[in-house]
Amino acid sequence: MKIVIIGVAVAAAAFGLALMVGLLLPETRTGSAQRLMRATPDTILSVITDVAAQPDWRSDVRAIEAEGDAWVEVTRSSDRIRFEWTERTATTLALRFRSDRGVVGTWRARLVPETVGTRLAVEERASIRGPLGRLIAALLFDPNTFSERYLDELAQRLEKVS
Repeated sequence: MKIVIIGVAVAAAAFGLALMVGLLLPETRTGSAQRLMRATPDTILSVITDVAAQPDWRSDVRAIEAEGDAWVEVTRSSDRIRFEWTERTATTLALRFRSDRGVVGTWRARLVPETVGTRLAVEERASIRGPLGRLIAALLFDPNTFSERYLDELAQRLEKVS
């Protein structure tokens, strides 16, 4: 019985510590990356906005479910993230998203034509209200690495369509 009580006390202390650490973490995290792409802005825009084709080139997307002007990404880990465009111009794409795990945020891409291609900068801001969710995200997800991987996979796709 003494071992059970000690086990419960240790588990409660660990949970309390995790909760405290999560409360100290920022609710919103930002990841960004930029790259010179060897493609025109129009080509880049057409690949990014062809949402239905994203499972073909994004390693973290298993399926897309269309919902009118919005869509749901089903990730490889079965998360469901609903997206909708908030801006679509020749130089800027922006959207907002909400996951079924409580993550909400925005994503923005800026395109600047250059003589040898297009400089593409992407930024994602994601907010998690719950402190345990913030702790898990801090341990398992680096938003800058995610942005870099997105640009890597986009560059590979652009090589195929150019």
